[in-house]
Formats: sequence, C-alpha cells, structure tokens
Amino acid sequence: VTDDSLGYDILSFSHDGTPRYIEVKTTTDHYSSPFYLTETEIASMNKLNNYFIYRIYNFNLATGTGTLFTIDCDTEIDKYFEMKPISFRVSPK
Repeated sequence: VTDDSLGYDILSFSHDGTPRYIEVKTTTDHYSSPFYLTETEIASMNKLNNYFIYRIYNFNLATGTGTLFTIDCDTEIDKYFEMKPISFRVSPK
C-alpha cells in the first residue's frame, strides 16, 4: 500500500478471501522495547477487523534479518500490551 492515510502497510487476504490488514513495525532493539503507532494506525486498528501488527525486532541492518512476532489486534493488543498516549499536537486556535 502506498497511501499512508489508510493506517496499514499491507493489504493481504486469508485463504478464504477475507482481507487482512497488516501494519509492520520494525526496531533494532529487543522484543520488550516499545514501538509507536500513529493516530491513523490506531483508528484503523479500531475500525477494521483482521488488523495485525507484524512486529520485527532485533533487526540487523547489515543482514536485513530480524525476528517476527505477529499481534492479532482483534484479540491480543488489549490483552498483552499497554498503549499510552505520549505526545500531543499543538497548534494555534
């Protein structure tokens, strides 16, 4: 997907043709290091069924390899992860 306003990186399909919305988050740090979601990504995650985060951690820039962990946002994001708002956009009224 080339449109950042959609809130996901990849539109895939299950074997039965059901859409699967995938957001990829990559860090060079370990599994427990935080990653960030945009307001658009969170809105898409809350609106779309079958939204997944493909979390790649321990990413090695030299080899292009890392470890993949898949998060099913329909059932796992609230159960196993804590989401905290950490910044606000401020603009003149």
